[in-house]
Amino acid sequence: PGQWTVAELRSCWPGGQAPTARTAVFGVLGERVAGSASPALFTALFERGGIDGVYGRFDLADAGGLLGRLADGGWPLRGLSVTAPHKQAAWWFGGGDHAPAEAGVKGLLAYNTLFRAADDARWRGANTDVLGVRAAVEALFGEDWFAKPRSVCVLGAGGAARAVLRALADPRATARWEPWLAAWRAGAKALPPLDSAPDAPSEPGAPAAIELAVLARKPKRAMVLAREFGAGFGHFDDLEMLAPDLIVHTTQAGSPASRERHHWLPGPAALAALAERAPHCRILDANYKPDPTPLVAAARQLGLSAATGRLWF
Repeated sequence: PGQWTVAELRSCWPGGQAPTARTAVFGVLGERVAGSASPALFTALFERGGIDGVYGRFDLADAGGLLGRLADGGWPLRGLSVTAPHKQAAWWFGGGDHAPAEAGVKGLLAYNTLFRAADDARWRGANTDVLGVRAAVEALFGEDWFAKPRSVCVLGAGGAARAVLRALADPRATARWEPWLAAWRAGAKALPPLDSAPDAPSEPGAPAAIELAVLARKPKRAMVLAREFGAGFGHFDDLEMLAPDLIVHTTQAGSPASRERHHWLPGPAALAALAERAPHCRILDANYKPDPTPLVAAARQLGLSAATGRLWF
């Protein structure tokens, strides 16, 4: 008495159809992913498309065990979205530079997507962050990112920071999706599918000069990442010496995934000083929850143009 019946439980399954042996299983892999919006997003897509699939959460501090089971075929998973801190592990699991990855990802050392085709037991990887970053930044600036010289400061040195540096410093990284970007900028109601992009993108013209700086809690990590992209590096506190056109925050600080969700970077004092020093600076926070994030809310109060990572997501 008081317990749900099997029939009631089955009716609660996404789409109202109970799972079968053929139901495809997907999920988001990360640490502290209870606040991820991915399950709601993909469940809605599955229901709208009539797809027999379910999307859940794999909240793990160490992804080795799960990836090992996947390699052995021990779990019936078809795909994973990957977030911090497992993007580098996903890179090696998904084939890394040995896989026929999409243009612009070679050497990125981070995958945010792992998938397995229905007729192929081999796992493959992709990184959708590269396109997401550029789309989000272009929406923030209202123009093609490479239309003019820019200066960029990236806060953080993880997998998301890698995608930011690649997307904003190298036009070849997103050249493959130029038809999609052009249609999106024009406000087209129907966008061309991403998988229809040509395999060999045309060589883009001479890129605008982009100055990069990577700041992290551990300057040595920032240095290692900065060397790969010809960027400057330093500690978070070094922001006081910079006046960039754009700041991209890529850490979990200020998000539900952070152990200190009420702590955010660069902090009130540093942000206020930045607003006085560089009122033209725009801020993109990779986090999309809460909306607005503490960083975005504070930046807007100071008169700075800022956006959460919702469009990026």
